[in-house]
This record gives sequence, structure tokens and C-alpha cells, in this order.
Amino acid sequence: MVATLSSAPPSTILMNEGYRTGYEITKHVLSVGAGRAYEPGTSFARHCFSVLAAPWFEPLEDSIHESQLAREGLIRGGDLQIACLTYQASQPGLLDSAPTMDSCAADVEAALAFAARTGNDHVCALYLPFRQLPKDSVTASDLVAVADIALYEAKMGGRDQVRPARWSC
Repeated sequence: MVATLSSAPPSTILMNEGYRTGYEITKHVLSVGAGRAYEPGTSFARHCFSVLAAPWFEPLEDSIHESQLAREGLIRGGDLQIACLTYQASQPGLLDSAPTMDSCAADVEAALAFAARTGNDHVCALYLPFRQLPKDSVTASDLVAVADIALYEAKMGGRDQVRPARWSC
């Protein structure tokens, strides 16, 4: 029941743009699930919360923490496929809030190692591009600057252009 209710926020948000309502529903589901020790359903709800509701109303660091808690609970509950996806949920927050790319790179390596151990080829495929990120303490603003250059080059090249970012900037 807890895992089923955790799917309510996407409907609320998508159909009514009710972000606040989706947030409140999920917070209530987490409270009930944690209070009654419903696992791994509560951890699945926590994962949904960290992806769909928390980023709108709570600091990104809290959303990342919720994702990590969800991962731990899902692993304990034996739901390794969803546990693997929690890495994907924490990456945008890390990219936006980490002081350097080092913590993001470490999280990507942990995700790839976990995906390999659990046989989750889908997550392995999702994370391979992240391995191309620089690992030498590059800041988020450095990445944005390099991405801007690549986007402008693609725009100047005309339609249907893809340009890789060059990290030597």
C-alpha cells in the first residue's frame, strides 16, 4: 500500500500541477510507512519522494540524502533494481550542489560498480556518459561554460548538429 501511494505525486503533479499536494501526500506516506516499518515499500516511497517531490520544496542536499536512505532500505529489502536507480536520482542534485565534480565522479563509479554487481545493464548504459566527465576538481560553472561553447558551436553549425564538449578550456 505504501509503495502504491508513493505513485500519487506524479499524477497530482502532472494532472493538476499540484506540486505542493504531491509533496504533502508523499511526506504523509513516508511518515506512516516509517512509523509502521513497512519496508521496502517505504524506501520505494522515499525514492519517489527524492525524485518527484523533495527537489521542489527542500534543499538539494536533503533530496540527495533521501535518495541515499532509499537506496539503503531497498538494498536491505532486496529490491536491487530500484536501489540501482537511486543513484540516477541523486546525480542531478550532486551536479548542482557539489563544490567539485569529484563527488559526482565517485558517485558515478559507485553506481557503475553496483550496477555491474547486480547485473543492471540499463543503469550501466545510463552512466557510461558520466564517465567522460572530468575528474580533476572541475566546478559546475566550469562545466556550464564548456557546455555553452559546445552548444553555440552546434547552433552555428546549423540543424542536426552534435558537438562534444572539450574539457581543455
